[in-house]
Amino acid sequence: MPKIAVILVLISLSALTAAEQIVDKVLVDKSEETLYLLSGDSVVSEYSVSFGADPKGHKQKEGDENTNC
Repeated sequence: MPKIAVILVLISLSALTAAEQIVDKVLVDKSEETLYLLSGDSVVSEYSVSFGADPKGHKQKEGDENTNC
């Protein structure tokens, strides 16, 4: 399953479990390796995420081990 699909599944599941809170922002902090789901300024859920072998810098081409965020 592609990484983006996994993220979308997590977002969907979180929206179902936190029905009273609307998630209006997704924040990925690469330095903390954490994905945050936010409602306004409040964190609804957070998840550990992993990136390519060399996640620093911008993605240049497929297979360069960088993660474009």
